[in-house]
Amino acid sequence: MLWLLYMTANSNKSSSTQHHKCFDYNLKANCYKPHCPYNTDALNAMAPIHLCCATVLTHPRVMQIIPFGHPLQSATTLMPHSGIRHQYTKHAPTNIGQETLVNPRDIWVLGPIPDITLTSHIQSLFNASVAVNTRQTHTAGINSFETFRLSHNLPSLWPPLDTHITRFIAYLSLSGYKYSTAQSYIAAISFYSKAIYNVDPTNHFIIRKLLQGMQRTTLHKDTRLPITLQLLNKIIPTLQTVCNTIYETKLFTAAFTLAFHALLRIGEFTVSKGNTPATIIQFHDITMQQTNIQLTICHSKTDQLGVGANLQIPAPNGVACPVAAMHAYLHMRTSQTGPLFIHFEGQPLTRYQFITILKRCLNAIGVDSSNYNSHSFRIGAATTLAIQGVHSDVIQGSGRWRSNAFRTYIR
Repeated sequence: MLWLLYMTANSNKSSSTQHHKCFDYNLKANCYKPHCPYNTDALNAMAPIHLCCATVLTHPRVMQIIPFGHPLQSATTLMPHSGIRHQYTKHAPTNIGQETLVNPRDIWVLGPIPDITLTSHIQSLFNASVAVNTRQTHTAGINSFETFRLSHNLPSLWPPLDTHITRFIAYLSLSGYKYSTAQSYIAAISFYSKAIYNVDPTNHFIIRKLLQGMQRTTLHKDTRLPITLQLLNKIIPTLQTVCNTIYETKLFTAAFTLAFHALLRIGEFTVSKGNTPATIIQFHDITMQQTNIQLTICHSKTDQLGVGANLQIPAPNGVACPVAAMHAYLHMRTSQTGPLFIHFEGQPLTRYQFITILKRCLNAIGVDSSNYNSHSFRIGAATTLAIQGVHSDVIQGSGRWRSNAFRTYIR
């Protein structure tokens, strides 16, 4: 690991060498070493060498600490993005403990980066600023907006006129769309307009009021039913008849019990179109104890930057004990890497498989599964905690909600 030390210039700093450009030491492209002739023929024109590098170990303005014996002390270093090799002279190390001070520019000669590389990286950084699910929602919103304009003979102008946006909101409302969908579609128009044209045509009083009106008049009752602890205790034994193998039985028992007791979102432990195996809970994110589970959630819906959350799930014993279920599952699991929940062949558990097995279990015990889905575990856990008299702040923290939205989960 590298650490940068910023140091002030020492007292022997002088004016730059007679117009000898030096891209290694400051933004003005000057080298303050008076004896440096900036010899471009020492190696080749692409890798110029300064005599000040060959005669002294470090530059007075910037130094970098590299652990002694680090591979970067080798005689030849490859610059990753261009393949240019820069040969530099190995000096007798000036040790500070087990560390050696070297000039960072003795290692890499960066030079100008091609415009096509900069442009490509700008695009990559911009794409990385938005989650995959958000990008998909934006695409759906723009496509819906353009389809609406085409069907209503409105010109495809960008940035769009505010009259186009207000008509689009009215169309969504009359077509039975939810307020949340309309809000996300308008946000997509805003995002696209700001990103491409640096304007926001949705930032108008009338548009905000239309959305508020839609919110008031299109309230939808949440019909999803909770999987309470009592219902979960009936589901778990049914897995033995629903699943085809003992391994699958252990897998879904562990997944169901952990989803309930850790109040997990489905996207945190299964794969779907909106995520990848690398972003869900991994095998190394869990630590098993006799009486609890230590779980780290590195990515979630409300944690796109990967700050992470550490959970401790105790062992409540009983049929739906997550600690016992996880011990049994991990005992049969062979791989020690990858996502936490995987099939015997190594494929990660998918959202579709999780919901399918859940509905089969519900139907097997005579429960109509139409109003149950993956979120029913989270709803049921929040409801169970509320029935047990747990404080609302604890419920909110347990489910990692950032707002009072958790109240809508309590039935």
